Amino acid sequence: MMSLANVSHKGNSHASLLAPCHAMGALLIGAWQLMRRPLPQRRACESFEVAFGRHRLHVTAGYYADGTLGEVFITALKSGSELEALGRDGAILLSLAIQERIPLDLICNAVTRDSDGAPSSLIGAVADKLKLC
Repeated sequence: MMSLANVSHKGNSHASLLAPCHAMGALLIGAWQLMRRPLPQRRACESFEVAFGRHRLHVTAGYYADGTLGEVFITALKSGSELEALGRDGAILLSLAIQERIPLDLICNAVTRDSDGAPSSLIGAVADKLKLC
């Protein structure tokens, strides 16, 4: 099998062509880490349930010392289910958005809703519940 380092394009190896991309990626990651608001090691949290369709989800919200929302965890009753995986991954993305200081109102307004205005996804249901807390 041929590696990228061995393939050349107009006399340059792909590795040398990709070097600026790797450097830019490292800069972006470094800048993101500077902007992201880190959570304290110990923090207040609250847990509650959210109903979505016929499912009940357990949600835990963690807060910064000033009381603002900082992270979200979502678990379903059935461990290892697709619903739990969707909830867990959605909670990670929701937490990252919150830590980037994206307002919860903006997230709630952006989620897909049905004709009655109710959220069409479990992440939307959790975001709506968090907005009320």
